[in-house]
Amino acid sequence: MNDYGRPIVLGETAARLAIPAAYVLSILLLVGLLHFNINDVGLTRAFEMFFNSTNLYIEIVVLKKYVSI
Repeated sequence: MNDYGRPIVLGETAARLAIPAAYVLSILLLVGLLHFNINDVGLTRAFEMFFNSTNLYIEIVVLKKYVSI
């Protein structure tokens, strides 16, 4: 973070706030991921559902190209 949040690039105040902001964002993302994993379908099932729906979409697009629906 120190490489990208330099005072010469961001300014003195923003550079000082960049590292704590990165920590806060990381903690919020972890809490959101844990909440999703515990109270919803789970991360693995979500990826499975996403890729199955993506494959279904691709199949529909390919079918529409070759078959008039």
